[in-house]
Amino acid sequence: MGLLAIPVGIVAVVATLVVALVDSEGYWPGGAMVRAWEAPRDLNAADHGNGGWLVDDTVIRTRFDAVTGFGAADGKERWEYVVPGRAEICAVSTTTADGIGLIAYGEDGDLEKGGGCATAAAIDLRTGDELWHTPVAPESGTLQEQPDLVAVGGGLAVLRDDDPYWSYDDDVYNDPGERLAGAEALRAVDARTGAARWKAAMPEGCLPYRVSASTAQVLAVLACERTDLKLAAFDPADGALRWQAPLDARRSVATDAEVSVLSAEPPVVQVTERADRGVHAFLAFTADGDPRGRIEFDGAYGEIPADQARAKVAVSDGRLFAVAAYPYKSYTYDQLVAFDLETGDEAWRARPGRRDFSGLYAGGGRVTAVSDPNEKGTSDDDLHVFDAKSGDEKDDRSFREDVDDDSNALADVYMYEDLLILARWGDAVRPLSAYETW
Repeated sequence: MGLLAIPVGIVAVVATLVVALVDSEGYWPGGAMVRAWEAPRDLNAADHGNGGWLVDDTVIRTRFDAVTGFGAADGKERWEYVVPGRAEICAVSTTTADGIGLIAYGEDGDLEKGGGCATAAAIDLRTGDELWHTPVAPESGTLQEQPDLVAVGGGLAVLRDDDPYWSYDDDVYNDPGERLAGAEALRAVDARTGAARWKAAMPEGCLPYRVSASTAQVLAVLACERTDLKLAAFDPADGALRWQAPLDARRSVATDAEVSVLSAEPPVVQVTERADRGVHAFLAFTADGDPRGRIEFDGAYGEIPADQARAKVAVSDGRLFAVAAYPYKSYTYDQLVAFDLETGDEAWRARPGRRDFSGLYAGGGRVTAVSDPNEKGTSDDDLHVFDAKSGDEKDDRSFREDVDDDSNALADVYMYEDLLILARWGDAVRPLSAYETW
């Protein structure tokens, strides 16, 4: 039987299946994402010192021993800054300002002999040059990830100096409330020159636990009276205290809670207490410190993991976007959920089939998310673009490869012009890969 004798209906079905297969695997023009470039593999990685930024046309990767700048358009290495001696990076500012990023580094060893995360430095992220460095009082003699130890914003580099009378007993090591209050444990220097600008007087009985900065104000999570955590704002001009408020308006938050500042402007913090009946939520505040929306980790949308990867939460356009795991029958899949920061109410949720989200980027009125399959018989990773206000899906494309190295988590997601840049951490992974539409 010749080709012309095959029923038209069968030909149409076969053609449809072929198109669907080609499209799903990233080989259909107009519906695919293809790799534009990728950086060499990272070897001998560490848990601390990992971070990154996108500044102008340079994407920057930090790891425990170095900071490296790559051309965002072509992936070519432009510069590398290596920390001195056998020191290792233990803290990285979550944001940059005026092309400047902050790191802190030190060495393992006895604290009294100079061990610990003891030096902060500012890096010009356009050239890789060190602008200045200064001693900081380290928390311990053991190098580990030190979140929100340094921050940059509004022309300032903000440094959290630990209290020298802190007890290093193992039983209380992780409890900031056991530190004795320091009068001037929060200070700011000029971000470009390192010249001293001010030291902030702490409220009585309080010590800074986390710091963040913006052009509008400097934020600090304070551990007070060895009992609870508070959020405070300081004037960037002189360090004067503007306001302080309980993290949770209903009950105090214990000093052993895990807290991270997601945004300094508007103020948004993530709080995870150890107690089951404690606070497990994202908390938003007004510019004057009044409580705004409260977003619980558990809800009708599923569960937002307390240890959610940084790439799975974003604050933009007056909303918080997060990935939530939703149980359904015998399996669990991810949903992308948007919340209004003013009220804490759910605005919309997106569920593109049985898939898991590995990272997202929010900005410019859109949310771009990467997903991978959560069902047998499929292998393609996809890109989804949603309207930040309505949740309507604007674009859906397929990658030709597994873009998250089977880890189901990306370290960060950046957008540069028409390129999607994905960052990863860990041993034997490519820290950066860029993708373009096809």
